[in-house]
Amino acid sequence: MMTRWAALSAALALGACQAASELHGPRALNVSYDARSLILNGERRLWVSGGMHYSRHQPQLWAPVLQQAKEAGLVGVTSYVMWNQHENVRGTYDWGQVQPRSNVTRFLQTAHDLGMLVHLRLGPYIDGEWNYGGFPWWINQVDTTPGDNSAFESEMKRWIGALVDHIRPFLASNGGPIIMMQIENEFSDQTPGGMKYAEWAMAMAEALDTGIPWTFCNNSGSATYTLPPNMISTANAGMGPSDFIRQKLCGKESTAYPNQPCIWTEIEEEFYQWSGSDDGGVAPAVFANQQLQWYSLGGAGSNYYMWSGGTDYGLSAGDDDTTSYHQYSCLEPVFDKPNEPKYSFLGRLHKVLREHET
Repeated sequence: MMTRWAALSAALALGACQAASELHGPRALNVSYDARSLILNGERRLWVSGGMHYSRHQPQLWAPVLQQAKEAGLVGVTSYVMWNQHENVRGTYDWGQVQPRSNVTRFLQTAHDLGMLVHLRLGPYIDGEWNYGGFPWWINQVDTTPGDNSAFESEMKRWIGALVDHIRPFLASNGGPIIMMQIENEFSDQTPGGMKYAEWAMAMAEALDTGIPWTFCNNSGSATYTLPPNMISTANAGMGPSDFIRQKLCGKESTAYPNQPCIWTEIEEEFYQWSGSDDGGVAPAVFANQQLQWYSLGGAGSNYYMWSGGTDYGLSAGDDDTTSYHQYSCLEPVFDKPNEPKYSFLGRLHKVLREHET
């Protein structure tokens, strides 16, 4: 699929940003995959995406941010869905009636209109440096018994079902922009009863019959799960591409799931800064070559965390976060303008990847 490393490295020096092609239309989009890539309507596509949480941007900024992502060559964006933003009061859903930033269908329609695809990450736990990891406060009032998750599972199933029903018209299987959805996030096999719960959550999601692949973010590193037929195991990582390649492409998962694409759902610390030992940031040429290495050795997708961080409004920030979210994004966090030279440099990288994806 990808040509020789030398050809990619040489090509990186050429050209400017190229807008991503529109990959979907009004008709249903068939989304499948194999060990090498996603396959959209029979055509191979590398998943080159960037994180943008609609909850952290005012609605009037959604279109400009998505447009700039498109102009930088991204195929699509990823966004968490914050349960506590949409169901702050138990049993009452806010789809934009109370808080305009909760209008998820408007966000999805904006992405659709601009020809951008979406990986929607439902959680319900999302971390994301968001208050309570996305859980609503009232979840503490749900009666639970040690070792018995049934009460929580009932609430979670109700919420995920309501959310999927609300966004169902925007699934790729119905002609919309959502090509994948994620259940759970950064899961660890160290959680008591975690393996049983994880497999329940995946089966619950699969039973919703969305017609698109689901992803399960498994950060255990050492654990493999019994996956439903249409579930892709992914991971977030702050370890850097070299270590992540060893874990995902050469580790237990490559043996356990030989017919799945390797998708890196969050490129974290090494993406933050161009240089500096305080957070593991690397220079642009080093980072770009790591990305090329990831795809050349078998990676099928990656996601910059964050492409556009946005703002934590009100009391939404987690206890280790500030008002401005991820100041090292490709777009400046306050005015959402290109953060140079990162924005343009990565645009050239994406042009190379798009030229060699098939």
